[in-house]
Amino acid sequence: MELIVLKNVTCGYGTTVILPRVNFAISRGDFIGVIGPNGGGKTTLIKTLIGLITPLGGTIEKHIKELGIGYMPQSATIDHQFPAKVNDVVFSGLISRKKFFLNKSDKIAAHDIMRRIGITDYADRNIGELSGGELQRVLLARALACNPQILVLDEPTTYIDQKFSKDFFTLLKELNESGLAILMISHDLGTISRHVRKIACVNRAFHLHNSNTITAHQLELYDCPVQLLVHK
Repeated sequence: MELIVLKNVTCGYGTTVILPRVNFAISRGDFIGVIGPNGGGKTTLIKTLIGLITPLGGTIEKHIKELGIGYMPQSATIDHQFPAKVNDVVFSGLISRKKFFLNKSDKIAAHDIMRRIGITDYADRNIGELSGGELQRVLLARALACNPQILVLDEPTTYIDQKFSKDFFTLLKELNESGLAILMISHDLGTISRHVRKIACVNRAFHLHNSNTITAHQLELYDCPVQLLVHK
């Protein structure tokens, strides 16, 4: 079942085109890894997808009336000095344009996610007191708090330790198998190729490869200068 479809969508800012004529769909149960160089348009693409940027052209069709999209931004974009507690950050994932106040069931659901991610021990701490890995956990919990149909992750494994990386991908696998669609940006092709179902190469153009296996020759064809390392 298709959840959202981009048809000839041009992404950019003002009159500056970053990605022209993007065509692809995200369906229930998809797990798409997005790779490409810095400045190639990866973050611009997902900001357009989740509605932070208005497309310069084309259409975005949502096939579910109240489509929920959970978004985990790069932790480097977060103001670590902002006076917010972990609880507040996670609860903010439940607030939308149509809903400004949280009821008891909302908070129970958020606390359940926090237990699952393993952040209840520091729920009352300010985000400025957290390590990089702890903050990543908080941002993931925030993205999942709204029980989305699509989860969008921008470089989610930055600053996390090896144990949480393993737990993180185990959790994503469970969520994906339950039907959650996942779109994940990463520079680590070797890691994501073990988990995703499809790979999109983004470098001022968009190419979707309907497999988690991609060769150096294909990267060259897609004009996607990502180093491919093979570990035996």
